[in-house]
Amino acid sequence: MYLSYFNTPLHPAGRPESETLADDRDAIVLADRLGYREAFVGERLSDTGNVISSAVIFLASLLPLTERIVLASSTTVPLMHPALTAVHAAMLDNMAKGRFVLGIAPGNDADAELLETLKEDHTALFFEAIDLILAGWASEPPYGLKTPHWTITTERTLYPATGLGYLHRPYRDRLPEIVVTLGAAFAALAEGSGARGFHLLSADTLPATALAAQRQSHAKGCAAAGKPANPRDWRVARTIFVADDAATARRYGKDGSDSPYRAYHLRAAARLARAGHRDGAVDADRLVDAQVIAGTPDEVVEAIAALRAQAGPFGTLVYTGVDWADPSLARRSMTLMAEQVMPRLDAALARYAAA
Repeated sequence: MYLSYFNTPLHPAGRPESETLADDRDAIVLADRLGYREAFVGERLSDTGNVISSAVIFLASLLPLTERIVLASSTTVPLMHPALTAVHAAMLDNMAKGRFVLGIAPGNDADAELLETLKEDHTALFFEAIDLILAGWASEPPYGLKTPHWTITTERTLYPATGLGYLHRPYRDRLPEIVVTLGAAFAALAEGSGARGFHLLSADTLPATALAAQRQSHAKGCAAAGKPANPRDWRVARTIFVADDAATARRYGKDGSDSPYRAYHLRAAARLARAGHRDGAVDADRLVDAQVIAGTPDEVVEAIAALRAQAGPFGTLVYTGVDWADPSLARRSMTLMAEQVMPRLDAALARYAAA
């Protein structure tokens, strides 16, 4: 199983943005040194918790600081003009020389209101945007591409002699891998993404019981388009805290008043309730117990193996970053995850497969 990283923390609102941005960068630099395969970066336009307003800008700052890790966006494609997304992604892909995954996400209501798309059909916007991006990269100017919401064209201004009117294309004209990050249920988005051959990243806010359902929706779309649904391409994100002892794991990962994991999920639950994706009342302890994997390396191995048995054979485990309330514990957890949990997990999965 591969190990990747997802930066979508809900930092405390009072922390200076310069500090949280530095922590977010340091986490991905550490992930690179520890051998994590990818680093996904979410973006929010109007959020005091996640202050990365442009995944592309943030990832570009990591290019000189990292060597091997694949840099992956989680760009909110329904909220901005697809031509902008296309040229920004192409620029980063060229700067990274292909060490880039185009991750896309549906975004949230607050950002939609900010950009005056709150009343629009976001499923339609999502697919219109990505279809236009791919069509633009595959076409020659002046393009003349149009959907009910957007147009990509340079019909009136194209000037080939000077190079004016061309969309920038990805590195060496090959498409980057496209991964759709989905929380809640979003069956229509999962199915439509599968039909287009996009891969799936199931968010850490999804209950374990919903992971298999989301995967089935994605596989249904793949089957309808005659495309294979390879479980190896499925990424599942989880908030995980690994400690050297069980008491620290329980306190910092779940129970303590200073637990950034607890704060993350309680805040996420409140937002999901506000958006209508979750009932308003939640049992805090039950929610955190269900959504956070915390323990010693052996305990975490057991929990991940159980999750995979319940959800299905996902190929990549995506370790979700949270606020570094205690930087030493946060770094130790990422280190234990890479150096102790993953080798033991691979050995355990091999034993299960042979049984």
